[in-house]
Amino acid sequence: MKNLHHSKLAFIGGGKMAEAIIKGLLSSKAAVPSQIMVYDKDKKRIKHLVSSYNIKGAASNPALVAAARIVILAVKPQDMLKVLDEISPYASKHQMFISIAAGVTIGALQKKLKKVPLLRAMPNSPAMVGCGITALSHGQFAAEGDLKLAELVFSTVGETLFVPEEYMDAVTALSGSGPAFAYLFLEGLIDGAIRSNLPPLTARRLALAMIKGALCMVEKTEHHLSALRDMVTSKGGTTEAGLKVLKKYKFKKAVEETLLAAARRSKELSK
Repeated sequence: MKNLHHSKLAFIGGGKMAEAIIKGLLSSKAAVPSQIMVYDKDKKRIKHLVSSYNIKGAASNPALVAAARIVILAVKPQDMLKVLDEISPYASKHQMFISIAAGVTIGALQKKLKKVPLLRAMPNSPAMVGCGITALSHGQFAAEGDLKLAELVFSTVGETLFVPEEYMDAVTALSGSGPAFAYLFLEGLIDGAIRSNLPPLTARRLALAMIKGALCMVEKTEHHLSALRDMVTSKGGTTEAGLKVLKKYKFKKAVEETLLAAARRSKELSK
């Protein structure tokens, strides 16, 4: 993998996603510990990250920004404007800022950071095990080189793709919140299997393998999802019996409404 060529990376916020990115950067050798700095208002988080990854802790957000080429804003959405007010005097057009805060628009960020190159990223929790996907949008002052650097940073924790910012609420709902919805579905499969008399560990193993196999079928064939579903379903069989229950409880409609609710909430957070 390409590396960041001695660029200093600063993390404002040291939560789980920041840690996932730090771990990805180091394990992929895209960066070395001496390139990475972090500040968090929780001093225990700074101590944990410094001791776990041998990176540098900073005394304050301004000190962090002043020394960095790439600044990753990894604070909670409700804390973002306060942080931007604190660091904006130290921001430079020679830097690049990347926000991973859900619902905080490029416009809101750019208003505080002026003409600084800026991107907005939406990684998801599977990034913690290197299997994430990150959607990226960029502001008007981000150059091609900035986009490539951002792509490199997030490719260390999974796939990346660029999307227009207008898609970000839907992206947040689907890939950001989506893992939680998938876990709930998987939990229902496992619990149902246990109620059907399977031992818990056997139920878990079979459910995980089944999900992986179904995903492989989607990825490696060109069949429509409905066609793949029909391949498994025979008239009067077990699959048909199960699908009738899903239809009775309007499962597909419920999933669609789940995504719409999450997307609406993302839009509300941006106001």
